[in-house]
Amino acid sequence: MEFSSRLTKIQEVFYDMDLTDSIIDNFTFENLTDFKIIIDYYNTEENEEQIVLLFKNCTVVDYSLDEDMYKLNNYKLNYSQFTITKVIVEEIDNQICVKVFTVSNENVFLKIICHDVIF
Repeated sequence: MEFSSRLTKIQEVFYDMDLTDSIIDNFTFENLTDFKIIIDYYNTEENEEQIVLLFKNCTVVDYSLDEDMYKLNNYKLNYSQFTITKVIVEEIDNQICVKVFTVSNENVFLKIICHDVIF
């Protein structure tokens, strides 16, 4: 599949899923280049399910926690408290860039640059 059509498909899936108000439960590396996020997904007020996003062949995974948020968690990391407020999917150097925002729509919580995303 051509890169631009793959990017468009991934953007459509992310925007159709609408992860707003879903909660990041966990994230880990599957190996040195594949990054996995487990999300408690709330598609309606009554329904909750866990979904797994696998980012394949990552070249960048940046994690940034605002200091104020860190203080709110008593200086402990507690992934389940991070509610997704916005997701942006774009192209950077013929790779897929996914930016996940929590709490503050100004600061990127996770920035992942990869070659593919598996839903």
